[in-house]
Amino acid sequence: VWMFNAIFTVLVVARLAMFSEPVTQSTSKSASDYWRNRRQAEICMEREDYQEAYRKLLACLKSLERPLPTSSFNLFLSLAWNSIRQML
Repeated sequence: VWMFNAIFTVLVVARLAMFSEPVTQSTSKSASDYWRNRRQAEICMEREDYQEAYRKLLACLKSLERPLPTSSFNLFLSLAWNSIRQML
């Protein structure tokens, strides 16, 4: 039973690591939206307009279809997933 659980866990993590992370092409519309918003956010930070910079950085995440984790549970899952990815 424990061998089945170990194999199942390895297969699930391998599938997630290989197929669940979307890759954005550098010539795509979402990539150009990301970089435009990122540059605007940097300009806003230089002008110390942090509210607008925050809004632009949220737009960056939205253009990449990566919402900011808002609940504690989503934040925990995001931290756990990124920790697993760093270990791989």
